[in-house]
Amino acid sequence: ELYKREYNYKKRAYETNIIATEKSDKNGMVVLNRQDGDNSFCINLRKGNDVLLSENYFHISKNNAERENFSTTILTDRAIYRPGQTVYFKGIVTRTQGNDKSLVKDFEETIRFMDANWQEISKASFETDEYGSFSGSFVIPTDRLNGYFRLQAGNGSTGFRVEEYKRPTFEV
Repeated sequence: ELYKREYNYKKRAYETNIIATEKSDKNGMVVLNRQDGDNSFCINLRKGNDVLLSENYFHISKNNAERENFSTTILTDRAIYRPGQTVYFKGIVTRTQGNDKSLVKDFEETIRFMDANWQEISKASFETDEYGSFSGSFVIPTDRLNGYFRLQAGNGSTGFRVEEYKRPTFEV
């Protein structure tokens, strides 16, 4: 059984509504073919007296193999920085269409440098080279709250920590 928990405003309570019932084949396989556009539901599995209720919602997404997707992977030189240091990064842009995955050259990408409060510090635009990559750097300001900073692209992001720390002056 596929069901949804929906709030009934008249009764002021949640109700469980069964939206479809499917039977498995001899191997226990069930093919869900949702045509009504309602692709978010919970599952109730039954066999004899055994029942398994899922409390999490499952989502069926339509995978359009012909749709072109771009993805930007951003790599930094370290995972932790101090205020005032320079963050050096490299980005790689890939294009996926069906099973075909390739690097994208001459692609313009804007990178936004965000602080721990999701405030934009600065941004810069880059164009990928013949290998689908670009590189750049940002200087971490000293007047911001330390914490988890982000480099945000149109189709990807990465994060790193900014903390005050001292290098050890002793040797183990």
